[in-house]
Amino acid sequence: MFEETSNTITALTADFGTQKTHSIYKNNAFVRPSIDITYKESGYKTLTFTATFRDGTTKTTQGTLHVKVPQTNQARTANDPLIDNFTIDATIPYQGYGETSAVLGKLDYRVYYHTNNDNALKKLIKPIVIIDGFDPKDKRKISDEDSNLPADNHFSLEEMILFEDNQGVEQDIIELLRKEGYDVVIVNHPTYKRGGKTIDGGADYIERNAYAHVALYKHLRAKVFGNGSSEELVIIGPSMGGQISRFALAYMEKHNIAHNTRLWVSVDSPHLGANIPIGMQAMINLLDAFGGSVSASDFYNDELKSPARCYRNGSNPITNPQKTFHCITFSTR
Repeated sequence: MFEETSNTITALTADFGTQKTHSIYKNNAFVRPSIDITYKESGYKTLTFTATFRDGTTKTTQGTLHVKVPQTNQARTANDPLIDNFTIDATIPYQGYGETSAVLGKLDYRVYYHTNNDNALKKLIKPIVIIDGFDPKDKRKISDEDSNLPADNHFSLEEMILFEDNQGVEQDIIELLRKEGYDVVIVNHPTYKRGGKTIDGGADYIERNAYAHVALYKHLRAKVFGNGSSEELVIIGPSMGGQISRFALAYMEKHNIAHNTRLWVSVDSPHLGANIPIGMQAMINLLDAFGGSVSASDFYNDELKSPARCYRNGSNPITNPQKTFHCITFSTR
């Protein structure tokens, strides 16, 4: 505890994000040695601490805590009859720099079918595609149940698209979209093997992942039309997902392949390059080579030197895409 020398603390209270105030310190003594807090929902909690001084003035400070609550119904794919898991392979191979042969890309995707109008059928009618971003070694799975990591060490795609409304209540975008009639398609780029070689899809070449998306968009279009729907795709690509989907859509337009997309949204995607200062890269390399830092080694080899990070602008075969779909881009950079 820190005190002003001429104005001592007389009381300290805390709210651990539960809208309940706990007395921590009062009358020159701690009220209790510890406090047990039970959270019913996962998410970010705002911790608020208020100190009251001898002269009656107060000071307040806040912090944020991310809580993950184990849930008995967490295995949504097992309990929800309107969820399906799929894998799709590219039909267009890609040979990366230094590779001896072209390799077909691969992706996993999960469909959360619409729930409006008491729907009970796994029928693709109105797809909205949400794509994973840069994720070396595929540590970020679609849901916690797909990961071998402990729950408190894993952050899934399902969790990434949660948000808090104006009242601070956590909302699930997937469920909101399903109620609006959308079939939510979450796309993950897995780690897989091709011809004895391991491909790290979460950090692989933009082009190879994009060719797998070409196959996906063609497949979704065929399913939608086959189900008697005329709905067009909505594609949302955060981070690297924006670059992958942009490449895929541009490739399809250049080669006259119908993608059936009406809206493409890019969120915080470095379309002009994500440049990391060479001095910073050198420092991380030194920490790896001479400092023996395991984390620096992992970051340098798995992230900085990954194909996705080393993407060369000049290698892009797409020029002057027609952009027949509507484009929206957001960036916090």
